[in-house]
Amino acid sequence: MMLAHLSELACYLPGLIRRRLQSLGVDGQLEPALETCSAAILVADLSGFTALTEHLTQTNPAGAEELTQILDLYFGHLVRIVTAHGGDVIKFSGDGLIALWYGDESLTILTRRAVQCGLAIQMMMAPAVWSTAVIDEQARRLRARVGIGAGEVTIMHLGGVFGRWELLITGDAVQEAGAAEAAAPPGEVALTNTAWELVRQWCETVPLPNGHRKLTALLDDVPLQALREIEIVPEQLELLRAYVPKAILTRIDAGHSAWLAELRYVTVLFIHLGSLTAETPLPAAQAVIRAIQTCLYRYEGSINRLGTDSKGPTLLAAFGLPPFAHEDDTLRGVLAAQDIVQTLTDLGFACAIGVTSGQALCSSVGGQERREYTMMGTVVNRAARLMQAAHQQNVPILCDGETVAACREHISFSALPPLHLRGIPDPINVFQPLPTTPNSHHQEITTIGRHSDKLIGRASELAFLQDRLADLQKGRGSGVLITGEVGIGKSHLVQTFLAQARSRGAVVLSGIARPIDRSPYNTLRTCLPSLLGDPRLTDLTDTVYEVANELWPTTLSGQAIQPTTLAPAHAERLRESLISLLVSAATRVLLVLVIEDIQWLDEATWVLLAELLDRRPPILLVTTGRPPLNQMEVQRRLIYHPSIEHIKLSGLSPPLVHDLIAQIFGVEHVDESIWRMIAEQTQGHPFFSIELAKALRDAGLVMRQQGICRFVPGASSTANQMVRLPATVQGLITSRFDQLALDQQLTLKAASVIGVEFDTTTLAAIHPTNLNEQQLIGQLFELQQSGLISLERLEPHPFYAFRPAAVAEAIYNLMSFAQRRQLHGRLAEYLEQTVGHDPLQATTIAYHWQAAGEPIRARPYLDRAGELALYTGDYARAIELLSQANQIGNDLQPQVRGRRERMLAEAFYGQGRLAESYRCLQSAFTHLGLPLPEARRAMLWPALAEIMRQSLQLFGIRSQLLPDGINLLEIARATTLLVQLDYYQRDPITLVHSTLRALTFANAIGLAHARARAYAHMSIILNRLPILAGRYRRKSMQLAQALGDPATVAWIAQAHGLAALGRGDWKRAQAALHLGLTIAKQIGDTRRWVECRALLSMLQVRTGQMTTALAGLSEILAYGERSRDHQVQIWGRLSAVEIYLIAGNLPAAINEWQAASNLFTDPNRVSRADQIWHTVLAARIALLNSATQQAYELALQALEQIDQAPPLAIYLLRSYEALAQMSLPWRKRWKARLIRWQVGLFFPIATKTAPLTSEQSKKKGQVR
Repeated sequence: MMLAHLSELACYLPGLIRRRLQSLGVDGQLEPALETCSAAILVADLSGFTALTEHLTQTNPAGAEELTQILDLYFGHLVRIVTAHGGDVIKFSGDGLIALWYGDESLTILTRRAVQCGLAIQMMMAPAVWSTAVIDEQARRLRARVGIGAGEVTIMHLGGVFGRWELLITGDAVQEAGAAEAAAPPGEVALTNTAWELVRQWCETVPLPNGHRKLTALLDDVPLQALREIEIVPEQLELLRAYVPKAILTRIDAGHSAWLAELRYVTVLFIHLGSLTAETPLPAAQAVIRAIQTCLYRYEGSINRLGTDSKGPTLLAAFGLPPFAHEDDTLRGVLAAQDIVQTLTDLGFACAIGVTSGQALCSSVGGQERREYTMMGTVVNRAARLMQAAHQQNVPILCDGETVAACREHISFSALPPLHLRGIPDPINVFQPLPTTPNSHHQEITTIGRHSDKLIGRASELAFLQDRLADLQKGRGSGVLITGEVGIGKSHLVQTFLAQARSRGAVVLSGIARPIDRSPYNTLRTCLPSLLGDPRLTDLTDTVYEVANELWPTTLSGQAIQPTTLAPAHAERLRESLISLLVSAATRVLLVLVIEDIQWLDEATWVLLAELLDRRPPILLVTTGRPPLNQMEVQRRLIYHPSIEHIKLSGLSPPLVHDLIAQIFGVEHVDESIWRMIAEQTQGHPFFSIELAKALRDAGLVMRQQGICRFVPGASSTANQMVRLPATVQGLITSRFDQLALDQQLTLKAASVIGVEFDTTTLAAIHPTNLNEQQLIGQLFELQQSGLISLERLEPHPFYAFRPAAVAEAIYNLMSFAQRRQLHGRLAEYLEQTVGHDPLQATTIAYHWQAAGEPIRARPYLDRAGELALYTGDYARAIELLSQANQIGNDLQPQVRGRRERMLAEAFYGQGRLAESYRCLQSAFTHLGLPLPEARRAMLWPALAEIMRQSLQLFGIRSQLLPDGINLLEIARATTLLVQLDYYQRDPITLVHSTLRALTFANAIGLAHARARAYAHMSIILNRLPILAGRYRRKSMQLAQALGDPATVAWIAQAHGLAALGRGDWKRAQAALHLGLTIAKQIGDTRRWVECRALLSMLQVRTGQMTTALAGLSEILAYGERSRDHQVQIWGRLSAVEIYLIAGNLPAAINEWQAASNLFTDPNRVSRADQIWHTVLAARIALLNSATQQAYELALQALEQIDQAPPLAIYLLRSYEALAQMSLPWRKRWKARLIRWQVGLFFPIATKTAPLTSEQSKKKGQVR
């Protein structure tokens, strides 16, 4: 195990470091070192990689991961070529590397080896050789550029802060090789003049414009000699670890190297160190690197790479890399950059820094022989470009817009002109941070969520603190510890209380402990100035200054007292002085001492506070902290002190979340859909709630309107999917996540794939390390203490949930897409085996197969889930699921595709999207083997044949000729829907044909519900023939009653009501429609309910019940808006126009018509019947407005829309009547009358009643 561990770590180090460790022996110590040697240098770089990075990360969510995959293949192949030619891969640099040839051979031989390697790279490194089929097509156009140099190289081993060491390769030869690489055309090798002089007799070259030489041929070669493996003995493991990044060490130590890749929100610092050259003395170089390490580590940043390019050494650092993520990493990055500039300036060295923030994939790339930990994403490329721009413009630091947005509240910036950067298509906004005051940087790390708005909730907690203040006024001191996770509102509660305490004359000493500065009493040191200036404490001024002199920075560099500088006697004397000072002040004034974030307190202050309480002075001590806080004895002594009372803050209740969001947006009211969604996602966590609300606003999903915050139209159903977790929330959760053991992290990653809630049985089934359920329960118990999960219930097995829900998303976001696919695949297989038969689980299984990259296996579950959504009336969800299934390639069985298209058609019909429904139905018939006739005239003879066949069958004579090999059940269902669509979309002949075909197929399959519906259709078609229509009507009702299916009864009742309405039989129509309405409401058939309600409103208009009809239309319109049913909204609006025209209320009619017009922008979502209705109503309005010419033109337009094929939609009867009565040329007038006559064949009232006039409506009750 030790040897495997050693080998895994060793591949992260070049041969140079291994040679040094070998020379040190097992008892050696790492120290700064400098050596020089003659070497050949090869620099390789991928041309076009920056542009590819921009392309992939902007067009592909997994773009950074695909880039890493490209680099992994590229570097793996490249490393094998280099090591086979004897080269030592020293450093990877983004999309390039630098390799050295050194040793006992002459520089000429070494250079020849490097040249041979360069040529081999160009011959063997074409993407067609190293890439795979999954690589993006643009990646195949990448070409390597190679530069070859030779000469003296300086090798430095620098650093040592916290045991971390860095390797620096520098020298003129290195920079010249970098310049040669930059000069080489893509796919070519360029040599420096020095290298050319050494190998000119064995090579052919041509000059390049910048003085380098392009290699064209190799005339002779030297035998290949692979790089000799340097063995590292186990005793040198600790020395080796000093050069390996912490992120690698922690994963390898835990055995999780396969889970190394993570998507992280990082702040990147790219630092140009042009003043650090080969001529720099070792002590000076060591001072520079140690200074940089100190500045970075002070803010808990990480060094990723120290390298050299054509312009000199550069250092790549980042904040947010594991295991050191923080909620304020962007601020830390900028502060560290400012510290670095100031510190290096003091040392006499210049630098230029580019600072950017964003998401990067943090992973290792390379081959088994040589790997490096790297960050991949546009954020890194942009930092490099900003560094170059800063160096060229002689500006110390340049930041991008995202960095500035994250920390502008704490640091001031000046905006500079946008920059065009190489490889980045669009100019980017850049900013320069302004200098801060000396010794103030450590004060800038602020508490998350601190703000000055009104305190929401926390009334009982605030009252508790006020009671303690009242006790203090009576001379009784006490202590309070307020605990809660970051952003829960501890600081806001304390600041609200302190404002009240000050108003009562209290002196407040307030300090915040900082993780970056834990020197003794540092927090108390910042409190002392509050004791100055109060006239009641004038006699203590000298004492304050005496104590301050002992606490204030004592070194020339301005650093505070370090623990090692305090002798025990000095520490005790200083503690006694501070306690004495505080007690003396408390005897003179009301004294409130507040220490926030005590989890970061130094040990000396913990001891001091406990001793202070032991003496029971008249002081109110208020502390805040994040759990857990009882890990050390000194902490427990204070936390469990008898004088300490505890307040534990949790999330706000949902109504208080409403108040919080209303305050943030400056409104009186927030729609319930918004605040409930946020409360559900955040469990009332104030900071999370605020950030999620702002994310909704920034995404343009919410709006303020008349003091109300509401979703923009159409956003409520998609808000959860459209809003990315804010970087602030992601960073805060990641910082807590990084504090967990790696085994615990892996468990939570697996759990996040299951969802916000998860059970131990499922988690055990998919866990990457195959932990059993009992082991997981023990681990989850420990994780409960972190506050990231909570136990929800124990039966039938333990069930946990992420709290708040955003934690699950944040942890899930950390995983690479490959890791997610692996876990989703395991989960999908497990669910398939255990609950695959349950239709309620189909959506979940489909989701996990899709997320696993297995769309074909997801498709049958999408079909099942879509079918379930369809038959429960969730048409939008059905469309979404079935459309997803359709997009997954072609089905092997056309019948399966046909069934899905039929269900899609039903779902579109349910949403009133008839044009889309009809297209899907056409596709369904085609796939089911019975394509619909295209031409209308082609339906005439089949329709007559069907009439004859059905007439014979009605009298017991059977005559059926059906095609072989068709799915009769699916055809019958599709034909039933076709009848409904033809009613709105097509002409009478087409409707007759589809109705008769529906009856044929219903009789063929013999299903009672299909036959009952077909008979009901026939009763409508035969409305002019009362005896036949009645026979079909009775048969349909008998079948429906025998079947006992409420859905079929409701359907039949609606059909009978429609037929009765068309005959003018108001009483029978009203009874049937009320029956259909009642049953549809009981069973939740919303489409049936709204169609019955619309017909009932039409009946009420016919019978003069205008006010009742309008009330019904309000219900219809409200449903249409809720369900996003386009057609129903049109019905609600245009029916109201009809009523207002009848009532003579022209302004109201115009307003409703204009509102309806907004629904006609997409012709694909509007039926022919509705288009005709809309146009005729416009003509009637124009006529009443005395716009005769406009009315004439609109009437002609309506006739063109009808085109001798009038839809039979019953709500068009008034429109057909209006066209027949308009003053038109005699041909057009006869056409309009013919249309009216055709419709009258099915609905007799079309030819024997006229629209109500406004005068008639007065007798019935006028609507105004």
